[in-house]
This record gives sequence, C-alpha cells and structure tokens, in this order.
Amino acid sequence: MTTATVHRLIRAQQAVEGDGFVVRRPFPTPTLSHLDPFLLFDHMGPVEFEPGKGVGTPWHPHRGFETVTYLLDGDMEHRDSMGNHGSLRSGDTQWMTAASGVLHKEGPSAAAQATGGRVHGLQLWVNLPAAMKMDAPAYQDLRAEANARREQDGAVVRVIAGRLFDLDGPGATRTPITYAHATIDQGAEVHTALPEGHVRLLYPMTGAVRVGGTQVDEGILAVLDGDELTVEGVAATSEVILLTGAPIGEPVARYGPFVMNTEQELRDAFRDFDRGAFGVPQDCAGRARNRRQRAPWGPLSTRCKGASGTGASRRARIVGGQSSLPPPLPPLPLSSDVAGAEASVLEVLSSSLSSSLSSLSSMLLEVASSSSLPWSSTLFSVASSLP
Repeated sequence: MTTATVHRLIRAQQAVEGDGFVVRRPFPTPTLSHLDPFLLFDHMGPVEFEPGKGVGTPWHPHRGFETVTYLLDGDMEHRDSMGNHGSLRSGDTQWMTAASGVLHKEGPSAAAQATGGRVHGLQLWVNLPAAMKMDAPAYQDLRAEANARREQDGAVVRVIAGRLFDLDGPGATRTPITYAHATIDQGAEVHTALPEGHVRLLYPMTGAVRVGGTQVDEGILAVLDGDELTVEGVAATSEVILLTGAPIGEPVARYGPFVMNTEQELRDAFRDFDRGAFGVPQDCAGRARNRRQRAPWGPLSTRCKGASGTGASRRARIVGGQSSLPPPLPPLPLSSDVAGAEASVLEVLSSSLSSSLSSLSSMLLEVASSSSLPWSSTLFSVASSLP
C-alpha cells in the first residue's frame, strides 16, 4: 500500500451545453479526450436562475455508454424514450445506461422554473465495454437517502457507488467504479483506501483541499497515484468528488452523442437513430413530424411541443449531441443517407435565427470547424453573414 499523491492537475475549461447552460469541463478537451473509463466530466454551476430562465438539454440521443448526473443543489426533471420520468433533487443521482440507444432530456423542473432556483451538479459519461454497448438501456433513480453516509468530526462522506470509506454505495455499475462525495471543513481530514488498478480522480466542486502536500483548488481535477488517500480541508468548507474506475482498455470511436469501438459502428448508430430505432420522446409521442418523413424521430433533430421542459413550442436541436464536444476522431466519411442526416443540421440551426443570431453564428462556426464534409463551406458562409 502506498500513500496517494497528486500525479497531474487538470484545470477545467468552460463550455456551453444544451439550451445554453455553462459547464466547467476538465475533459474532453482538444488536448485530453478521456481518462478510461471516463469519457466526459462536466461541472454544472453553481448558478442561480430567475423564474422561467432555467435551461437544460433538449431531447437528444446516446449510444454506447452511461450518463451519470449527481445533483448537489437543485430540482431537475428527467425524461427518456424508455418511459422513465423522474425528479432529481439535492443529493440524488440519475444513472442512465444508454447502451444500444436511448433519447432523453433533462432540465429544471416545472416548479423550479416557476420560482427560479439554484443548480449545482456534476455529469459524467462512463464508457461501456464492447460486449455491453448493445445491451438494452437501463435507468437507476438513486435517492440521497439511499447513499451510504457517515459523519465524523468536521466532515461528511457519502458513497454513491462502489466501496470507499468502508461504505458501500447503492449504485449498480456495469464495470468496477467507485463514486463518493465528501464535505470537509478546514483542517479536517478524511481517509480511504482506493481500489487497486483504477484510474483515481479527485475534484473540489467548491473550496480547496490538500492531498499529499499538494493543494487542489475548486475547478481543478487531480489525477492521483497511490492507494491510501488522505484529504485535508483547506477552505472553510469544501465539497469534493472522489471517483475511480477500472480502465476498459478498448479502442474508443466517438462522434457527438455516440461512443463505440469502430467507425463502422458509429455509422450504424447514425443510421439507427435516423430510422427511429432509439424510440420516441415520451412527453410528445405522435406530435412531431420530421422534415424528410423518413422516421418519427430523426435525422439529427426533433420537433416537439414542450420539448425544452418549459411548455413552450420549440424545435429541440441536436448537433451531434453535446454541442461543444470536440470529436477526437476526424469527421466520418459518411454514406449518402447519413450525410443527408448531417446536412439537416443546417436547417435546424437556421431555425434559431429569430431568437439568437449571435448564438447561431457561434454554433454554425463550431459545427463547420469540426467537419471536413462538403457542406462545411456553406456553414462558414452562413455564419459569416450573420450580425
């Protein structure tokens, strides 16, 4: 057993997701695509929003991995094409296994939209091994009161999944993962053994802590070495996430909301989504029409009354899923039917012109700059012509 120390510090970068909420993202970035088995690490907030001003993510697809949303503060709603509809409140975790494919959306609840409120949380993408990527989708609704919890002098630890701090969390994981949240006062310490062979990550969501003589501040992800961890509080109070996972060690082929092992599997994911194989949004079934009428939900957009969670009629935009996610692979040489699906992005984006020309310009430039498809020049031209 060796004392845990900080091997690497990664400062989170700002990104914009969904309908416009800002996240702090240690990865993926242009210089760090993932930390196996973790594909994405997004720190949401903390942010206070006025009544009617809360934002989330519209309907969008996923395949080949899991999304894990943990809420420190807030009141959010989740819906998916499996028929799940749940609330996510302070201390709750939503663990969605997208696997073979699912559509979902999440954002502030109707009650939170009515009164305004606060959002502070974390979303992870966790990869699945090839043998599990085409399993049936699944969903876990983990309540705060189910978390394994222990209070000690100057600290509280909560375990969501796996075994840490001699506690076993309620979350069921497909691969070996541990996930914990510790609240640590200044000068207090928490201790735990870390699983052997795992990638080990520590992230202060607020405050600052010290590990093996190295200070780790809010918004900085620490990659750890060693398996006996002591974390000391430096700020008055610090909220700290501790996360470990066994590397899968397989090739990663990713494009927007799909994470597979090969480029052919990505093409298959686009085709399956385009033909409606990911299901139908459950709050607007039968009320949407696709421009090309090829499938009820596709190619890369949905039209749905109330799709934003605010009750307003709108078109939910899907631009390769997470809009600011830089694809680690070059854009795919898509076949004609999938290329047609991609081309509809231009129409989807153009529909936003009346509400936000500046946002549209940024989105167009982002999509164009990440693609070598023939219509990229058209996107650049349209974006450059906007005010």
